[in-house]
Amino acid sequence: MNHIILGNIIALVGSLIMASLGLIKDEKKLLTVQNIQFAVFTVGNLVLGGITGAIANFVSMLRNILCIKINFGLGWKLFFIALQSVLSLVFNNAGLLGLLPVFAACIFTLCMGFSNELLLKSAIVLGQLAWAVYDFNIMNYTTLVFDILAVCSSMYAIIMILTGHRTAKQEKA
Repeated sequence: MNHIILGNIIALVGSLIMASLGLIKDEKKLLTVQNIQFAVFTVGNLVLGGITGAIANFVSMLRNILCIKINFGLGWKLFFIALQSVLSLVFNNAGLLGLLPVFAACIFTLCMGFSNELLLKSAIVLGQLAWAVYDFNIMNYTTLVFDILAVCSSMYAIIMILTGHRTAKQEKA
């Protein structure tokens, strides 16, 4: 029981960092702070026994480091998807639920670099729903709350885009 409390405390720190990412506009700074979030989440997932979640976060850290250094094209995207998939299949300890972090990270990786706001928000919704189910499974309740909030805010943004109340230009302002 103590590991569940400890894991949730660590995950809360990661979730608060995740929530602060919306305040950062510079892409390199965003990726750097997101790496701190991924590192904290990696530790939290390991404490809670979420091996594939830890792998997803660790591989996402490596991906972000590379994104800061070079142009991140389709070849690199496919490399990181393959790396994450293989590692997760080898070390998965949660059956089909253990593949949810892989699904989430792969969706996000594929959508990186696209400027279509609707596509990006949709990817966030799908990815966060996958993480929500996974987090519930490993008893990562603090992050589960943030997963649900991310889904709600992204769904709201999708509705605003689809009804013409918001455009990508308005969000950048």
